[in-house]
Amino acid sequence: YTTLCRSQDKKLKLKDLINEKRKHFRFELPHPVIGQMIISGVNNERVNTSSIPILLENISLGGIKFSTNYKIPVDSNIKYKFEFNLCDIRVEAYGDLRWFEEKCSDTYCYGVRFHLNQSIEKRIETIIRRLPMLGKGHETSLQ
Repeated sequence: YTTLCRSQDKKLKLKDLINEKRKHFRFELPHPVIGQMIISGVNNERVNTSSIPILLENISLGGIKFSTNYKIPVDSNIKYKFEFNLCDIRVEAYGDLRWFEEKCSDTYCYGVRFHLNQSIEKRIETIIRRLPMLGKGHETSLQ
């Protein structure tokens, strides 16, 4: 199979690209990025909760993958707000958890689908355009 670079360390086979069901390609981050997640609503009612620390692992126009030490329910009735800085751009996006997996006994990974508006979409597009420059001697930073 022909291989394509997803990042410097990871290879993706053409067969895997064909079987990929995601609408948007995910960009692996060279280093995890610190962010936070807040429960913003339950059953269409606003709630006020404290934030949970998260580590972003990858990003796409449609969402993110993150890890945390908290086990969080994947429930379509719960809406979340995600906040992070990436490539010198501040992002505050709403979304819902789509899946999770246990990495080890106290670390969990989650997939998020964003609820995008034009402003957030433009910010994420700018981040994605800047990501390939990271690690190539450019001034752009992850934080």
